[in-house]
Amino acid sequence: MTTCFENVTQGDAVYSREADGFIGKAIANDTFDKAKVAGFVEVTSTSGSEVRVITRGITTMSGLNTGDLYFLSASSAGAITTTPPTSAGDFLTRVGEAGSTGQFIVQIEPPIQLS
Repeated sequence: MTTCFENVTQGDAVYSREADGFIGKAIANDTFDKAKVAGFVEVTSTSGSEVRVITRGITTMSGLNTGDLYFLSASSAGAITTTPPTSAGDFLTRVGEAGSTGQFIVQIEPPIQLS
C-alpha cells in the first residue's frame, strides 16, 4: 500500500514520486520519473488515500484488444494505448499486453526517451 497525491482511477498507470514515494498518474510526455510506470491502481481512490498498486501479474481492465501490446500514453495522464508515442522528447514505456478483452498482463519496461 502507498499514498496517492492526486485522485486516481482503477486501472490508471502510476509512477512513484521521488521526493516522498507517493503515487500519481504517469504520462509519457513529461519527465523520466513520470514516464517510469510503477504499476496500475487496483481501486479508485482520492488524493491522500492509501492505494494498492499492481506491479506484475494480471489485473482487470475493460475495453482491451486481446493480444495487443500497450504503452503509456503521451496525451492522457494515467492512460495506456496501443499506439506508442513517436514525438521527440516523449518516452516510450511498454506496460503490458491484453490477455483478453478484460484482463491485462502487466509487463512494465523502463522508459526510453525518443529523439
